[in-house]
Amino acid sequence: MWGTRLRRVCIAVLVLTMVLAVAGCTVGRATIPKDSVGGVYLSCDPARIAEWLPGAGAVRWQLEVLETDASQPLQATEEDWQGSGVLGVVFDGTKPTGPVTADVVVDPPGAFFKIAPTFGAALLDIHIKWMLTALDTAGNDVGAKCFTGA
Repeated sequence: MWGTRLRRVCIAVLVLTMVLAVAGCTVGRATIPKDSVGGVYLSCDPARIAEWLPGAGAVRWQLEVLETDASQPLQATEEDWQGSGVLGVVFDGTKPTGPVTADVVVDPPGAFFKIAPTFGAALLDIHIKWMLTALDTAGNDVGAKCFTGA
């Protein structure tokens, strides 16, 4: 009896742990090198470009700069299998501007995100703390998974 009950509890804990590991936003750090014009791709591995996969039921991506030492405006862009586009200004030169969003492409669902100076090259090394997630139709955070191919 205790073996069966313990096995059920262990399975329940394992399932709960897997859900918690997948759900929720990702917070990361990135550096745009001085004189860089192209900016930096957001990744869970600084040595690789990452494709981001949305959680189940996602309809919108949400990206936000939480803090940075930049002294110039920064913008975010999103690239998916249907093209690319500017999401908007995420830092106005003095403070973060709040979250920017983009629709999740359903087939295939992955996307790449980049933060770069709005105009010209980075004047100095720019250190950024960012947050990325995916939202469902009710605005709930369903998380995003980083895939680097490694």
